[in-house]
Amino acid sequence: MTTREIADRLVALCRGGKYRDAITELYSTDATQQENGQTIPGGRDALVAACKGWEESRIVHGTEVLAVHVAPDSFVVEMRHDVTPHAMKQRNQWSEAAVYRVRGGKIVDARFYYRPPEG
Repeated sequence: MTTREIADRLVALCRGGKYRDAITELYSTDATQQENGQTIPGGRDALVAACKGWEESRIVHGTEVLAVHVAPDSFVVEMRHDVTPHAMKQRNQWSEAAVYRVRGGKIVDARFYYRPPEG
């Protein structure tokens, strides 16, 4: 897959709420990820598990893709999330930018940048 095809597929899966499917299908087995500078160790399987925990700890009302910017070996996706964490029971929205690096037809690194919701 080209970087554009990977970006388009990731966006389609995220719009459909299929975040774990995006990781399983598009990430390399040894992919790395950071969330605001915090590394999630363990490769693709650990990222799928972290995503599952994120999904199960909140109601995800939706993800809106605001923009996609594609370069030859990387892309940026700007998104807005609308969620209600079970622990807080307060619905909130926030936007983030995710930078994905691609090599060999797979995502090898993802970095998410956002300001967490208050509370």
